[in-house]
Amino acid sequence: IGESPNEFHQAISQVKPKEPLVDARQDSNNFFVIAELVGVLKEDIDVRLNDLELSISSVSGEFFKKISLPFAVEEMPEKSAFNNGILELAFKRKIPETLAGKKINVE
Repeated sequence: IGESPNEFHQAISQVKPKEPLVDARQDSNNFFVIAELVGVLKEDIDVRLNDLELSISSVSGEFFKKISLPFAVEEMPEKSAFNNGILELAFKRKIPETLAGKKINVE
């Protein structure tokens, strides 16, 4: 890294966000994620679900983790908690309409 502030900022902008430690598990009907985000404020956490991908990042860009899901899950988690630097998420498996059947209203 050079001595000028410009060179310092260029070097920092090339640093990739770190990946948090993540434990992802599944059973037949659920997908669970536990992520270690020590030193992060709850307000800085950004969790997004996009089809079969779950991403966990910080608004400041400090960390980023993308997790491939083994099956489709409901959009809203059954559990979403952040305590003492540990993020816990639990998603229910989404049952496709073709398997669940679609209700037909009789008039």
